[in-house]
Amino acid sequence: MTNSICAPSFLPDTAVLEITKRCSHSCLFCSCPWYSSNWDSAQDLGTDEWKEIIFEFAQNGVFRFSFSGGECTLRDDFEELLKFTSQLRIKAAHCTDNGIDWREREPDIVILSNGKNLTRDTILLFHSINAHLSISLPGLSTFPELTGTNGTAKHVLDCFKTCEEIGLSTTAAITVTKKNFFELYETISAALISGAGSILLNRYLPGGRGLSHPELRLDYEEIKQIPVIAEDVLKQAK
Repeated sequence: MTNSICAPSFLPDTAVLEITKRCSHSCLFCSCPWYSSNWDSAQDLGTDEWKEIIFEFAQNGVFRFSFSGGECTLRDDFEELLKFTSQLRIKAAHCTDNGIDWREREPDIVILSNGKNLTRDTILLFHSINAHLSISLPGLSTFPELTGTNGTAKHVLDCFKTCEEIGLSTTAAITVTKKNFFELYETISAALISGAGSILLNRYLPGGRGLSHPELRLDYEEIKQIPVIAEDVLKQAK
């Protein structure tokens, strides 16, 4: 085959790094497996261990790193891990009119957060490394019940406003359940009005802690309505 080159590995281009099991929310719908009663949980990996893993991925052509958890911002070394990752230069395939060649590129960094620990300073840090921030927004009035906290959706919405002001790209990640389905239209609308750049809709899937809450399961008709509701919001936004 002409104009072909060998990839450094058969790994995908994206790695999701669940760097801690700790979390500041107790979401009823959480599918993290370590919240399942039969999960044999181990200690979180250390700073050097994660750096070694990230570097090894980068050496093998992985260029997109999503930091998750638990709540990844709870780690004391989170800023250190972000900066380490952002300073890597990764050889990735690049298509041109003349074929394919290798070019060095900066990594894409995505941060998945529940928003509770986010401040203007952390948002500025994310912006400085050209990261993308995804914040969970599981409802408005249902936010405290679904997250198992006494917090409100206002802090998350305020974070989106700050991100828009600073210029950080964002996603509002909305997990749709039986409990918050009734306010899905309002939840999507509030996220967009507050400055969220995109919306990610996930339906409740039983796993982890969510296995103990089958009452969150949507029925078939509700699942079919999710994209319809989202489309209605977007029509109004135009």
